[in-house]
Amino acid sequence: YLIIGNVSLFIPLGFILSFYIKNLRKWWAVLLIGLMASLSIELTQLITHLGLFELDDLVNNSFGCYLGYCVYEIVAGIIIKGRIKERKLQFIISLVTWILVIGFILFALAIGQPVFGRFRI
Repeated sequence: YLIIGNVSLFIPLGFILSFYIKNLRKWWAVLLIGLMASLSIELTQLITHLGLFELDDLVNNSFGCYLGYCVYEIVAGIIIKGRIKERKLQFIISLVTWILVIGFILFALAIGQPVFGRFRI
């Protein structure tokens, strides 16, 4: 479940980057930003000693960001081309993203994973 968690955590980032920033609608740009975001998290964990620096997290998070880009490409091909107005779609995506992020954090806390340092329920 840790691998699935690492991948799924970065899917919204890849989707949002592709959706909001038109210059980032290239797979390699989204993958690179996902790698840099993951690297910054891993380096923060290494420096603060509040987690483990793991190379597999870098790969899994980057792959999740790339999957978010793939989801955007699918959604753009189906929805954006005329069915739903872009402002309404932005609101829906923002709402779903926040629900997923909060839900993921609550799920991680519920199963006993330390999300914010050593804090557990």
